[in-house]
Amino acid sequence: MDDRSWMYRRLMNGRLRPEYITGVRRFINFAFLIDKNISGGKIRCPYVRCKNQKFLKKDDVCKHLLTKGFLPCYENWTLYGEPYVAKPILAGTSSVGISHVVNDVCLENPYRNLVMDAMGVGDAYSNDNVSSPVVAEELPNLEATNFFKLLKATEEPLWDGCTK
Repeated sequence: MDDRSWMYRRLMNGRLRPEYITGVRRFINFAFLIDKNISGGKIRCPYVRCKNQKFLKKDDVCKHLLTKGFLPCYENWTLYGEPYVAKPILAGTSSVGISHVVNDVCLENPYRNLVMDAMGVGDAYSNDNVSSPVVAEELPNLEATNFFKLLKATEEPLWDGCTK
């Protein structure tokens, strides 16, 4: 995986950086190279509000990324065919000298991801929209549907301003 730091350096003095524009074009071209990324001429949009769940036309994805930017912590384009590459974990020392992990940079829920990966459904049911282009072999029963709703609820803040 090449350096993707450009993804989060969109503006300089209120203007789009040229390397950001080039990077967005490279991303969109990459996404459209692989047929399984495309559904009805559309790809998943990695803009923060779309969360890789909405499928949009090339121009709309480009517009979102140029005007709003990428989803945080999405340097590894796994939903577009890239293999997962583990990020290095930042380690520090606590006041008593015990090593601890600092990993609060990303806002995604690692427990939800673990459960979804273990069940082999990925993002199939993360979208409440029934017309999702991701197709599973069998629809979940009522108990499973309720479970997926609970997982989805873990992504919502407990109150306004809650960040953890």
